[in-house]
Amino acid sequence: FSASVHSAGDQDLDGYDDLRVAFGSWPFRIQVYAGGSFQSLHPLLLEITDAAHALNPDGPCTGFGSSIATLDDVTGDGVPDHAVGAPFAGHGSGHGPGHGSGQPNGRIHVFDGATGAVLWPRGGSTWRFGTSAAAAGDHDGDGACDLLVGGPGYIGSLSGGQQDDVPPSGSVSLLSGATGERLALFRGAFHFDAFGHRVAAIGDTNGDG
Repeated sequence: FSASVHSAGDQDLDGYDDLRVAFGSWPFRIQVYAGGSFQSLHPLLLEITDAAHALNPDGPCTGFGSSIATLDDVTGDGVPDHAVGAPFAGHGSGHGPGHGSGQPNGRIHVFDGATGAVLWPRGGSTWRFGTSAAAAGDHDGDGACDLLVGGPGYIGSLSGGQQDDVPPSGSVSLLSGATGERLALFRGAFHFDAFGHRVAAIGDTNGDG
């Protein structure tokens, strides 16, 4: 029935946190259920399914829903929004294990929690971008919740940019919740680190706000 269950925040503003269920078989989809009544809410799953299919011309095996994060409120309407990863969507030019075989780069999609509309998608430039996702608070001061996205198949020099024919170290991208623009990139320290396989925000540990 489901691959995972997550808190979705209060989607219908009835005072109860709602549930978000990821279905692990094709068509990969997300359904939101009211926490107060356990009734299905707006037709989010159909719109998300259609969006994922349209953004994945390579076929249905995108891993859509492998990662899900609740964003406090990207649109400013008071309803929490959704970030959904599809780490096997799209194909690159050979980055990742099996160089030259066109490994999937992955994508992250952000959806309006109130309507299910796609706010923005972002494709990865590294293998398995979207394997993990987490809300990260507002880092750029625009009032929208930003997010962390893991790409454990990132291939690049440990000190710099993208580089072919070296083992993956992994990466974590900090993206603007409002636009999807990358605000920062963090890289794994060693080859085969799988850095970014899981991500989480931990609050302000150094007291800089």
